[in-house]
Amino acid sequence: MRRTQGISLVFEIALTLFVGLWLLCGQLALVCLWRIVSSMKMDQFYSENNLLWIERLLLAFKCASAVPILIFLMLIPQADDPGFFVMLSIATLFIFSLTAMTSLLKDQITDKIGI
Repeated sequence: MRRTQGISLVFEIALTLFVGLWLLCGQLALVCLWRIVSSMKMDQFYSENNLLWIERLLLAFKCASAVPILIFLMLIPQADDPGFFVMLSIATLFIFSLTAMTSLLKDQITDKIGI
């Protein structure tokens, strides 16, 4: 009986770390968006500096899309209700779509500035 409590404690710590990583990715994405929007206000959207912020935003989205997959793989053996996994799948698909759109934006800016 005591061993199962130890395993659940490991899961609890790992899930806490994954959710913390997910929140960190979200904060990084907000900072990147803030810098991109401020460069748009200064009329410097098509610049190499802005391209670096878009690459950082893309990195944050890629890391953020890996976290729900890890959570899904950790919790699926203990699943008794599909509702959480449906919501997690929706969040993952949303992050994947943001990643795809940001990747297309990065390609367009790279073509525009000629790198």
